[in-house]
Amino acid sequence: MHAADGNKPSAPRGYEPRKFAARTSGRAYPRRFALVFKFHSPREAIALTRRRFLQPRIAIQSLHCAGNNATRAGKRRGLERAAIRLIKRKALPRDWTTDPLRHQDAGRMFADLGNLDPIGHLDPKRCCLFLDLDGTLIDIASRPDGVSVPADLGPLIGKLIAGLDGALAIITGRSISDIDRFLAPLRPAAAGVHGAELRMTENGTVSSVGRPIDLPIAARVADLESIAPGILVESKKFSIAVHYRLAPQAVGKIERALRDILRDGPDHLIISESRRVLEVVSDRISKGDAVKQFMHLPAFHGRIPIMIGDDSSDESALDAVMRAGGIGLRVAGEHFAKDVADFCNPGDVRRWLQGFAERLGA
Repeated sequence: MHAADGNKPSAPRGYEPRKFAARTSGRAYPRRFALVFKFHSPREAIALTRRRFLQPRIAIQSLHCAGNNATRAGKRRGLERAAIRLIKRKALPRDWTTDPLRHQDAGRMFADLGNLDPIGHLDPKRCCLFLDLDGTLIDIASRPDGVSVPADLGPLIGKLIAGLDGALAIITGRSISDIDRFLAPLRPAAAGVHGAELRMTENGTVSSVGRPIDLPIAARVADLESIAPGILVESKKFSIAVHYRLAPQAVGKIERALRDILRDGPDHLIISESRRVLEVVSDRISKGDAVKQFMHLPAFHGRIPIMIGDDSSDESALDAVMRAGGIGLRVAGEHFAKDVADFCNPGDVRRWLQGFAERLGA
């Protein structure tokens, strides 16, 4: 439970926290899930979520109850779950009524979910954006140097930066030099190599907050390309990544070899797993820490943070914006399943950002 402004919210009329806890059932799940609540009615869930008495993201299992064999009670449960999914996306259709039984077509209601804006209730000018790159803004490629950057991505990011008065940052595992190459001539605020590189303002200077990977370790990791054809080792100074998308059968051997290499190495080095990538990186940097630093800057401070990411390395940033009263949005892929993701692919993200830019008047 949290409030956007950091203050403890007051419960809706007739509720008192201890009594409310007794009327709901919740269970903690792994970090990529929120709490799962059971409500007596959609009206209860909507009231509590609108007043920010509940976490904005609610993970549930969809229950399709449409059909001749569904009972009235079954349809009601299905429609209640549909209502909670709407709340999860923090949007409700304009024709929503507090009586779910008036929605006779459960299938239509579920179909409406794909057309909702997950932050439709917010004033975009009060927000700030943190955006991952690969798998979020651009499609994953078989090789890191083989990505295709849409021609309209740079102009779109430029519109968003202008409309948000600079309150946008790219948060990625790539180097900031890669960001600049992909978005040229833009040089946006950015955190590169999982936060080891920082550029705190647009067109600002790049500072390093990480410790370079020791050369002997980097050399041993580079030798892992010989394990199987298709393995590619990418050195990024502050981390070193082993891409196995073209050799998925070798992931076990790669992981064992990396653990052997790090066994006698510095204590701060860990293995981070992303989408078909194993990366040696320091445990003293993270995308979440980078987001926290940006939130202290005048351009970002006081705004509602929105982070969009697609893999495990984005979890710390998603968690950071949630703790700051913001919204974490997920892109489906190897890490986030479609039933817990807010976007199906980077194309969906770009279309959503285009609509966001239009709402800004950019």
